[in-house]
Amino acid sequence: MTEQALSPAGGAERPVFLIGPQRSGSTLLRELVGGHPQVCLPRHTEIDIAARLMAVAGSERWPQLEPYRRQLLRSRRYLQHGNVFPEELDFPDTVRSFIDQSMRRDADARVVGATVHQDFDQLPRLWPKARYVYLNRDPRAVVNSAMQRGWAANAWCAAEQWMLCLRQRERLATLIDPVDLLVIRYEDLVVDPVGTVGRILGFAGAEGELAEPVTTYPERADAWRSTMSPLDISLVERRLGPALAVEGYRPATEPRPDLRLRGALLRLDDQVGRLRLRLERDGVPLTAATTVTRQLRLTSEQNLLDRVDTRRRRYGEDRHRRSSQSLVTRGAIPRLLGLTIAAGEPGPSS
Repeated sequence: MTEQALSPAGGAERPVFLIGPQRSGSTLLRELVGGHPQVCLPRHTEIDIAARLMAVAGSERWPQLEPYRRQLLRSRRYLQHGNVFPEELDFPDTVRSFIDQSMRRDADARVVGATVHQDFDQLPRLWPKARYVYLNRDPRAVVNSAMQRGWAANAWCAAEQWMLCLRQRERLATLIDPVDLLVIRYEDLVVDPVGTVGRILGFAGAEGELAEPVTTYPERADAWRSTMSPLDISLVERRLGPALAVEGYRPATEPRPDLRLRGALLRLDDQVGRLRLRLERDGVPLTAATTVTRQLRLTSEQNLLDRVDTRRRRYGEDRHRRSSQSLVTRGAIPRLLGLTIAAGEPGPSS
């Protein structure tokens, strides 16, 4: 065991994981907390991929090492990070070694960890004493951001990731000591960054507080109210049901008929909308080439992804928003579902 693993704050034996859905403000949180001199929070792709493989393999066995290695070697973040894939270790010790390597590179670190967005309920198998900071955010803001990024083409499907993370948090709470889970809200973080980050640092075992004032733009927390359509807001609230209020977020629309039986149609619409966005943004040749190389796991995928990133950086935000509209926002699916777009009111039930 390394000297760092025996540090007063727990170090590599008690890492701190920032968990929660993507687009919830985790980058801001990681930069604020990771800016403390005693905290080391690199972007650990290794932990994300390991958790996903563990969820697929199930609780009775560990994933195989070679598929894990191959996935890491296809990850640009892993290649840029500089970690070394250890030889002659089993899967759990291999994954743990990446946290150890991060801590050894930072001699001042008392706290080490990573950001994990999915399948974080698998991590207690690797680190039984780990601590977790769950970042919650209004799901309508999360959905709005995901749709603007082109990750989903309608609000119904975009809300599924938020709900999945909530379920994983509930399962995680049954696997760990309650004192090892801290839930914070993005809305509190941007209004009071010093106080909120101070709570996290105390929870993690780091000393001191934010050294410099930060700008967090609290007015953006409710930006979804002016940028989302009434239909999208309604789809999110109907998809999440009572979970919205349980997490402390008030509905903004009136209750409407349940759409669970029509979820398949909305998922089909989401797939068509995302494909349309990729074709418009990246072009037919690049979209086809990227799809083929991913399916066949060819080594040329790295160059293709670099070209995709270049195209997307040149892609205007206004055009991005227009192209990310799916059949839902263009009106085809709402008419099939008996919904009215303009006023956001429910149409005749069917």
